[in-house]
Amino acid sequence: MDADYAGDTSTRRSTSGYLMMIGTSPTSWYSKLQSCVATSTAEAEYYSVSDCAKHSLWYMNVLNELNINIKYVTINVDNKATIYNCQNQSINPKSKHIDIKYHHVRSLIKENKIKLRYIKSCDNLADGFTKYLNNTLMDKFRNSLLTEMNH
Repeated sequence: MDADYAGDTSTRRSTSGYLMMIGTSPTSWYSKLQSCVATSTAEAEYYSVSDCAKHSLWYMNVLNELNINIKYVTINVDNKATIYNCQNQSINPKSKHIDIKYHHVRSLIKENKIKLRYIKSCDNLADGFTKYLNNTLMDKFRNSLLTEMNH
C-alpha cells in the first residue's frame, strides 16, 4: 500500500492506493482520494493502511469461506512512522487527532490478523496507484507487475 501526501492541489487531500496479491499474482487494486485532509505523510499513509486492512480482512474472509485458510495478511509499508503508529497503542501527541475509525488497525495487529512489513519506497508496487510516474518509473511499475504475475 502507499499514499501520496496532499497530492490533490485543489483540496490538498492525499491519494491512497494498494495492490492485493495472492502469491505473485495481482488480484485487485485500489486508488482513491482520501476523504479527509492528512496533516503529514505518516497520517496519509496511516489512512491508507486502514483502507488496505479493511479490504484485506474482506479478502481473507472470502478465502477462508472457500477453505483456503489464511491466518494473516502482510501489508508492505514504506513509512516507518506509520508502522510505529499502527503497532503502538499509546497515543502520541503528534497523532492524537487521527480519527478513531483509523485506529482499528491497532486491533487487527494485536489480533494477529494483519502484519506490517517495511519496504523501501522504490520497491513499493503501490506507487503507481498514488503518484504521477515519469516514463522510466512507469515502465518499472508495469514491468514489476508483469514480472510478479509470471512467477
